[in-house]
Amino acid sequence: MRWLIAVSWLFYAQKVEALTCLTCDNVEQPRHCTTVMTCPDNDVCFVERKINSFGEEGYALGCMRDNVCRNITSTSSTSQCSQCCNKDLCNHEGCGKPGYPDSRGPVCYNCIEAVSDGRCHHIDLCRRGEVCSVSGKGMFGTTVFASKCLLQEICGTRQIPNLDIIGKRGYKTSSNSRSFDVHDCFQCCSGDLCNKNCHNSVDGQWGDWNPWSACTNCNQTRNRQCNNPPPEYGGKTCVGNSQQTQECGMCPVDGQWGEWIPSSACTKCNQTMSRQCNSPAPERGGKGCIGNPSQTQECGVCLAKDCSDLQRIDSTLHSGVYTITTPLSHTKVQVFCDMETDGGGWTIFQRRFNGSVDFYRNFSDYENEFGHAAGEYWLGLKYIYEITSHRSLQLRVNISRYDGRTGYDVYGNFSLRQGTNYTLNLGERLMSQGVDTRYTFLINGAVGRDFSTYDHDVDLYPEANCAAIVKGGWWYSACFYYMNLNGLYSPETDDQTTMSYDSNVGLESSTIMFKDMVKK
Repeated sequence: MRWLIAVSWLFYAQKVEALTCLTCDNVEQPRHCTTVMTCPDNDVCFVERKINSFGEEGYALGCMRDNVCRNITSTSSTSQCSQCCNKDLCNHEGCGKPGYPDSRGPVCYNCIEAVSDGRCHHIDLCRRGEVCSVSGKGMFGTTVFASKCLLQEICGTRQIPNLDIIGKRGYKTSSNSRSFDVHDCFQCCSGDLCNKNCHNSVDGQWGDWNPWSACTNCNQTRNRQCNNPPPEYGGKTCVGNSQQTQECGMCPVDGQWGEWIPSSACTKCNQTMSRQCNSPAPERGGKGCIGNPSQTQECGVCLAKDCSDLQRIDSTLHSGVYTITTPLSHTKVQVFCDMETDGGGWTIFQRRFNGSVDFYRNFSDYENEFGHAAGEYWLGLKYIYEITSHRSLQLRVNISRYDGRTGYDVYGNFSLRQGTNYTLNLGERLMSQGVDTRYTFLINGAVGRDFSTYDHDVDLYPEANCAAIVKGGWWYSACFYYMNLNGLYSPETDDQTTMSYDSNVGLESSTIMFKDMVKK
């Protein structure tokens, strides 16, 4: 706070706007004063220490002409003292007495009974967590305001508290009610003395359109302003555009293409689409549409149902993620296609190589797919069934062991049966390498079995749930037959719960895939 000392002559050469100062005759400390007044222009706030006839110290506060205050300013802490300052409420401290604490709420007007604007002279120092509030009511053409401190949470509800008005009993009596204007407002704020009054919000409305401008480059514009009335006191701004543009004169119109529409039936995997230059059509020398009026696209049954179809469409494709369309539900599904192994065209439905995806899952996950085609994933039993249900396919299992050795197994006549359990159909072994041939899908009992998970126990082992015991999901017959390709990922570990194929030793990687049978 800036105290006015005689040497500061520059300050007194400037005009001081009307200040709001504390005003009291005899308070124990300046900050105990709870009344305020608006000073005349070029007055400043003052605090003066006085000693009464009983030897008691008291303080007077109010407004004083700045030139008078300059001549009497004193800073003695033991004798009478007068000090001045030039900010609102700045005389809450002075003459050696402390002011308001640093940690506080705002200083608010505090007139519980409503008064006209400018006639509230009482204040209150709000607690922390409180803000200033003011509510207004129109009464016989005059707006009166009630003000006080209020909890911030209450202000947030935007509920208008009761407004104390002289004669309120007449206002509340339905049979003999007085006449009041409809002029309610309620606002909260957090600055010192910010709750002097409030206003109804006024939503903006558009004024009239200005005349159209001159025609330039085939266009003319007109404008309007949001000033009839303009938005005030938090009201909404006008909705809509402030400017309009229209064509004028005889200017050329360039053509634009309309939508593509089929112009032929689907024949030999292709369909012709056409469009017209009519949206709009060129006029008055305007440019025609740029581009072709027709194009050809794939259609119908030629949409690839698996990776073998993709390879037939384009034999130059490399291994990677592709989108296929399932033949029954026509669902777009992303799969990883192996286009190199044994002639390529393999659709992978199980792929594991680093343990990043947990395969100990419920039946819904196995039915609907999980993981990502670019990494570890399971295609989904319902999609495997769709793709394999009407075709003659071969199944291939590729494995790699923790010591780098690899192997594979190939079987014929692979498919899943229709139904909710996705029963496995599989023919004889066609070829193998690097695997123990004593253990096959047939010997391990997987063929003809339903798919089991820990929450869908349909194996043939009555004493227990195989999926829960070996921590996987599979076409289990019994629980311990050296085939658990969806078990826990733990390479080199010798345990019945690990991802394994022809032993209990955990594998490094596993891939299960299918493609069309090779015609001989």
